[in-house]
Amino acid sequence: MWSDAFGWLYACRGLYQSREYALVIEGLSHCLRNEKTSKEAQHLLAFSLLHTRQSKAAAHAFYKSIAAGNQTDWQPLIELLLDHKSLHLTLPHQTGTATGGAASAAAAGGAGIGAGKHKKAFS
Repeated sequence: MWSDAFGWLYACRGLYQSREYALVIEGLSHCLRNEKTSKEAQHLLAFSLLHTRQSKAAAHAFYKSIAAGNQTDWQPLIELLLDHKSLHLTLPHQTGTATGGAASAAAAGGAGIGAGKHKKAFS
């Protein structure tokens, strides 16, 4: 198939429309590592995980999607947390920085939840 991230992203969009969510999840691995496709790929991943009833993984993916700049993903994240009371949101610990730590990094398009100590947002 395609070796570039954009080709994989277009293929995954089509697979999503065809409700082939497991294939979308597999294909998005090629897009999540590319800076230009990762934001949309994270959004598609979150919804694909939700459709395959992987609630914990979906919640984590929605959280990462929000950190990547997909602000509309707050609503499905909140609905998922309300529907699955066993999921617990654990906010990342912020170190004392002048710029506000992870929150400002995410707002500026930085790593946010996806890097280092921020990997486990849900338990």
